[in-house]
Amino acid sequence: MKTLASFALLTVACGPKAPPEPPAPTWGWMEGAQGSCWVPETFDNPTPEDLAAGRRETVDQLAMQWRGGRNDGVDFGDELARTVRDLLRQKPDQVDPVAAANLEYCQEWAAGGVATMGWGGWLQDLPAELTADDCIALVEEAWFDTLTVDRGWQHEVAMCPDEQVELSATARSEFNLGTQGPLSTVAGLSEPPAPDDALCTDDGCLWGVLLGRFESLDGQVTIFPIGPGTAFTAPGEGSLSFAINDSDHRDNAYAIVDGVQDGATVGVRPTR
Repeated sequence: MKTLASFALLTVACGPKAPPEPPAPTWGWMEGAQGSCWVPETFDNPTPEDLAAGRRETVDQLAMQWRGGRNDGVDFGDELARTVRDLLRQKPDQVDPVAAANLEYCQEWAAGGVATMGWGGWLQDLPAELTADDCIALVEEAWFDTLTVDRGWQHEVAMCPDEQVELSATARSEFNLGTQGPLSTVAGLSEPPAPDDALCTDDGCLWGVLLGRFESLDGQVTIFPIGPGTAFTAPGEGSLSFAINDSDHRDNAYAIVDGVQDGATVGVRPTR
C-alpha cells in the first residue's frame, strides 16, 4: 500500500519536465572577449531570394561595424565603409568570400589578442581587389583620327561591355573607289551595289560606306554600317575598328579638290 509520502514522491518524479534550452544561434552577432563579430546566415538549399536577402543583410551589418556604428572600438572610417559596401552591392557573388575573410580578422580581434590594424589594412586594400578585373570605360573623351581609304581595318579603339559611344566621320569628303571607280563619301553609294567580296554585303552595307568592326575578346566579330554617324553599344569587352566598304582598298584615293587632296576623320565620343 502506497503511503501519502510515496505518492508525493511519485508525483514529483513523473511531473512535467522543464522545456529544453533553445539551440544556440549559429548566425548573427557573436560575442567574443573583446567584442562581437557578424556571422552570416547559412542555408541548406537557399532560394535566389533567400540568398540575395542574406547577402544584403551581411553587407549592411559589416558596413555598420566598419564605420564605427557598433561603438565597439572598430572604426575604419565612413568613406571606406561606404565604398566597400557599394562595391559589394554591385558584386553580390563577392559577399560570401569577403564576409568569411572579415570574420577571421574580426574573431582574432574579438578574442582580445590583436589590434584592428591588420583588419583595417585588409579592408583598405579591398576596393582595389574587388575592381581588379573590371573593365573601366576607356572612351572618356572624344577621340579622332584620320580615315585612310586605301587600306582596310584600322584604328582599334578598346571598349568595355555595354559602353555606349557616338561614332562619326567627315560627311562631305570624297574618294574614288578604284582608279576608274565612282566617287563616294562615307555615306556610301546607293548604286552600283557593293562587290560580292566586299567587307560587308548585309542590308545597309553600301559600296563605300564607312563600316565599324567590333571584335570581342572571345573572338566574336560584328560588322555594321556607320556612314556619317551612328550610335553604338559594345556587346562585350573588345576593340572597334573602321574601314570603307570595298573588296580591294589598294587603289582607292581621296579626290583632289582645288588642287588639294581631300581627307576625312573618324570620331568616337562617349555618350553622356
